[in-house]
Amino acid sequence: MTPDTLGTHPVLPTKAFWPNRFAGQVFLVTGAAGGLGSATARRLAREGAHVMCTDIRSGGTADGSDPDDCLALDVTEREHWDRAVDHTITTHGRIDGGAWAAGPRVRGSSRRG
Repeated sequence: MTPDTLGTHPVLPTKAFWPNRFAGQVFLVTGAAGGLGSATARRLAREGAHVMCTDIRSGGTADGSDPDDCLALDVTEREHWDRAVDHTITTHGRIDGGAWAAGPRVRGSSRRG
C-alpha cells in the first residue's frame, strides 16, 4: 500500500494522520529508544497520547521526552514490568494500550546497557 492509494482502500482510513485520535489515552511502549519502538512512541504522542517510553537502555528514549515518562525496562525481567506498570499508573492513572516493540537480545551482544 502506498500513500497515494491509501484513500482508495475500502477499510483503511483516508488520512494517514489523525490529530488527537489518542487524546487523553496512555500507552506503554517498549523498545522506544530506537527503530520501530521510537517511531511508534513518536506517532502515538503526535496523535495526542501520553506515552511511557521504555527501553533496555536507561532513559527509555533520547528524543527530548519528559524524563518522568522514560524508564529502563528489560522485557525479560518481571520486576522491570512491575515497576513500569506501577510507575505508569501512578503517573497517569491508567494504561489504555501498549506497543511491544523491543527487539530480541542476542546472548553475547554488546547492545545491552
